[in-house]
Amino acid sequence: MKKRSLLAVAQLLVGMALVTGLAYGVLVWMARDRASHMPVGYSILRPPNDVYCLAQVNGTVWAGGREGLFVFARDGSALVVPEPLQKLQFVSALLAQADGSVWLAHEDGMTHWSSTATKHYSTLAGDFSGRGLAVLRDRDGVLWAGSDRHLLRLQEGAFRPVPVPEAFGLTEVAVLYQDRDGILWIGDSSPRSPGLISYGPQGFRLYTQKDGLPHHSINAIMQTRGGAGLWIGTGFAGAGRALHIEQGVWRSVGRQQGLAGDKVRTIFEDSSERLWFGSEYEGLAVFGSTRLALIGVAGGLAGPEVKAILEYPNNTFWLGSNGGLTRIEYLATLEGDPRFPGFGGSRP
Repeated sequence: MKKRSLLAVAQLLVGMALVTGLAYGVLVWMARDRASHMPVGYSILRPPNDVYCLAQVNGTVWAGGREGLFVFARDGSALVVPEPLQKLQFVSALLAQADGSVWLAHEDGMTHWSSTATKHYSTLAGDFSGRGLAVLRDRDGVLWAGSDRHLLRLQEGAFRPVPVPEAFGLTEVAVLYQDRDGILWIGDSSPRSPGLISYGPQGFRLYTQKDGLPHHSINAIMQTRGGAGLWIGTGFAGAGRALHIEQGVWRSVGRQQGLAGDKVRTIFEDSSERLWFGSEYEGLAVFGSTRLALIGVAGGLAGPEVKAILEYPNNTFWLGSNGGLTRIEYLATLEGDPRFPGFGGSRP
């Protein structure tokens, strides 16, 4: 009886091994088949397997995400991550400075790195409040940070909370942006977000769906080089839209206007003034004077949720997603789709 039991266990293990080997072979074949059908100039870089943020640092590309920090040469080859940064996890934001140093927001707070010194502001040690989610240096040189608890400001070597009205119900500061007028914009991307918050000479102000906000969850905030208005990426799960605010006019843009999906995860303007809108599930759309392209997983993206976009050098694009990093070495001349007009001063 005992021998029969051992034989059954052995057969089960052999069967599991065969199934595992077969599954691995299928995955390898699928990966090779997909690579053979990648558009010219496209490549997928893994690891990382999930990218939250990108930055150009001293002629290299830094990618932060769930697994920590990864560094690439401009040709896409992997480089060694600086030793003091190798153990970071959930790197949510990167801020490259003019002096070559970098601020990194991550699971255990905030870190400032330079080639000569590294300083950690640790949540575990009490130097930072909550997980680091966002970082911004304003035009006056003040460093701001966002966490899952507070809006913070670096003062006298310490990150100190800046009180946001409790009535707003802010749950996290995931997005920070300063516009040309010096107004600080704050985005909460959680499903419990109260809306869009501004902070200026008149104090804090909350904007909600009553004001025209398409969705309360805020994922991206940016201002184009040639336009005076703001672009806001909103949404959670599949719901949301992009919002353009200019001279008091609020215009929302979604799938019906040519975006890849209604939830807008990120918005980016490239050196040719084209606008890129990354979605949650459907990849991204590129606009000039009209919609120029829809790019999804079948078209070369590593994953459908595009969380970060970087151009370095000119006309070479790095797309961070939930499936890894896509590098587009050359974006071919795109022909517009006249069914979907572009926005503002962007051009093909």
